Amino acid sequence: MRKCLILTPRLKFAKQTPITPLKGGISTPTLRKGLIGVAIGIVIISAVFFPLLTPRQSFALQNLDSENPRAVPEDTGFPVPEDTGFLWLINRENPLPPDFKPDDLTEFEGVRLREPARDAFTEMLAAMKAEGIDGLHLQSAYRTYSYQRAIFNEKFKSLLAKGNNPGAAAAIAAQAVQLPGASEHQLGLALDVSINGSLSQSFAETNAGRWLEENCHKFGFIIRYPRAKTDITNIIYEPWHLRYVGFPHAQIMKEASLTLEEYHEFLMGIPMYVCWCDDDYYLVKYSATPLEITENTSVSKTGLDENSGNIIAVKKPKMIVHDFGL
Repeated sequence: MRKCLILTPRLKFAKQTPITPLKGGISTPTLRKGLIGVAIGIVIISAVFFPLLTPRQSFALQNLDSENPRAVPEDTGFPVPEDTGFLWLINRENPLPPDFKPDDLTEFEGVRLREPARDAFTEMLAAMKAEGIDGLHLQSAYRTYSYQRAIFNEKFKSLLAKGNNPGAAAAIAAQAVQLPGASEHQLGLALDVSINGSLSQSFAETNAGRWLEENCHKFGFIIRYPRAKTDITNIIYEPWHLRYVGFPHAQIMKEASLTLEEYHEFLMGIPMYVCWCDDDYYLVKYSATPLEITENTSVSKTGLDENSGNIIAVKKPKMIVHDFGL
């Protein structure tokens, strides 16, 4: 079972006999012992944490909190990791341009999606079948801007036909169908799945729906529009709508019950997060500026806008931490 936790060294010290300070202040021997204890603690924490990082990673991670980050050394030979786009937040406030199209689209079950999402979905289908759950189909994935506009207009017209005025029809339609440019489907990372060709909230009560709720994060997916977070996503509960965000982000969001909107804010508010995933662990950090970091590093910007920040995940061997008793 994959676990996520914030790195907190557990330091154990021998039980000490209290030393009563002299009147008028702390005695010199007591003060000396206290300072020595603090110094030892700092050395131990440094020895535990910083050897887990390469010198370049240590430099970069220390540099992230600076308002004016120093230039990263140029003699390391490591390029800025390519933006995966896995964590782009796309909604009405952060739309995609009409001509946006991923360059790694591939076809699966008659629909197009990005290769990482296809590979993860294929692996997840195999895991479901191994547990006796079959019949899950990929209903929809990548959509063009124009196709999304057609879907929205169709929903809008159907609501008009039911007697809603144009303003109400547009507002209701936007809760069920994203406006063109605001749909994650244009990223090629959003998947609509079903077992009978119908997309409805009753999917959550099927064996496939329950399995996805409990396990899709193990394959890099999240239920993008959960039941309890409609006030945050501004989209109705969609148990059929999966979004590929990759590792370790899906794991963190699942265990912390975070939407993608909340995940961005969460990382921006903490120094670093450490996520255990099987035999590896990941250092996850938000940075307002791009950084050159060593191999085994993935970076996704938070959006397409040039002012978007960066979410960095550095993969390290778990066994190293175990050696230090963390």
